[in-house]
Amino acid sequence: MSKVAKHTIDDLIWTHWNYRVVDTEEGECLVLYEVYYNGKNKIVNFTELAREPLGTAFAHDWHTKAAKTEALRDLKGEMKLMALALKSPVLKLSKLKKIKPFN
Repeated sequence: MSKVAKHTIDDLIWTHWNYRVVDTEEGECLVLYEVYYNGKNKIVNFTELAREPLGTAFAHDWHTKAAKTEALRDLKGEMKLMALALKSPVLKLSKLKKIKPFN
């Protein structure tokens, strides 16, 4: 008889996220990924591709000063969040790729 793991939906639902430095293990570089955690602080998901800083503005006319000011503010905030990743241990991409629901 096989064992059936007892999990709840709370084990799968992510409650928070952050950026983490990830070693691609290809000898090229370290990159940043968004990593998602459940309420037990267990990694349950991550973005498919590495992330880079991006400032966006939700304005109809990108060429306005207000839109560019908003984008710059967004970029600064994004870079602060990314800098926090440097305080956490580096993750290995091969281990992240093994993450599956209910494992």
